Amino acid sequence: MPYLSRSQVINLIKNGFVKVGDHIVKKPGHLVKPCELVEVILEPKATNQDEFCDLHLDVLLEEERFFAVNKPAGISVHPGAGKRTVTVLDFLKKKLGDQYYDMDKGGLVHRLDKDTSGVLLCAKDKLYQQALSKLFQKRLVKKTYLALTHAPKNSLFWRCERGTITCWIKRDPANRLRFRCHDKEVSSSRLAITEFERLLIFANLAIMILRPITGRTHQLRASCLYVNCPIVNDKLYATNITMPPELNKTSLGQLITRTTRLMLHAYKIEFVDPVTGLSYKIKAPLPLEFRDILLELQGTEVLDN
Repeated sequence: MPYLSRSQVINLIKNGFVKVGDHIVKKPGHLVKPCELVEVILEPKATNQDEFCDLHLDVLLEEERFFAVNKPAGISVHPGAGKRTVTVLDFLKKKLGDQYYDMDKGGLVHRLDKDTSGVLLCAKDKLYQQALSKLFQKRLVKKTYLALTHAPKNSLFWRCERGTITCWIKRDPANRLRFRCHDKEVSSSRLAITEFERLLIFANLAIMILRPITGRTHQLRASCLYVNCPIVNDKLYATNITMPPELNKTSLGQLITRTTRLMLHAYKIEFVDPVTGLSYKIKAPLPLEFRDILLELQGTEVLDN
C-alpha cells in the first residue's frame, strides 16, 4: 500500500482496522509471528457495492494509452485512513475495468492533494504507466499551478514579479500532517524547487503562477508559507491569517470571503509522449472561484498562454 504514509498506517492500527490472525491489534509495535495472516481494512464494507462507483470526472483528453481528468477540489485521489469516501481511484476502477487491477495505484502517475483541483494524468496500461512515471522522475513533465496567496508588504511575492523558491522540505515533527521548509539541508529533508510568476497583486493578495520543478508532498503549500505568502484558505498552512481590512466592503472582498476552498489549481501540464514523441499541453478549466475573481479584476487575459 505505497499510497499510505507511515502515520496513516499507525492510525489504521490504533483505530482497529488491522487484524493479525483472528484478532484486531491496536498496538503498532505488535510483533507478527511467522505464517500469521495480516488483514488491513481500508474502509467499512459498503452495503451497496456500487456506492463508490458513481463519481463522474470530466475527461480533458483521452488517447490510446493515457487520459487526463479534471479533479475537483474536495475529492481525494485515493482512500486514506478513517471514514471511506469516494475517490479518483473509484472512477478509474470503473473506467479501466480489469486493466485497473494490473497497474500500480490504478494507473496513476502522480497525485494532487484532496483540496487541490486540476489536471490529473492516468495511464491505461502498465508499460505506459512506467514510461510516464519515468518522465516525472526525470523532471520532464512541466506542471503549472494557479494560486491565490496572501502577499504582505515586503514579502517575496509583493516585491518580486518572478523568481525561484529553493528550500529543503521535511515532515513537521510538531504536526505530522504538515511539512516544513528549511533554508539549508537538515536530516531527512529533500530539496524543493519552485518557480513563481506574479500575475496580479491587490490589497496584500496576489494571483500567482507556480511551477514545481521537484515533486515533493505539499511542496507548493509549504513553500508559499516559507516565504510568508501562504495560499488563501489553506487550513493547514494559513492558520490565523485574516483578509486585508480594505477588502471587506468591496465586491471583490465579499467574493473572496465567500470562497472556502483551497485556492490552488493545477492549471496545465505539458510533456512529450515517451512512445509517440508527440507534445501535449493539457489545461483544466478555471474553477468558478478563480474565474469570478479574475473577472472582477479584469485579468482573465493573463492566462491566455
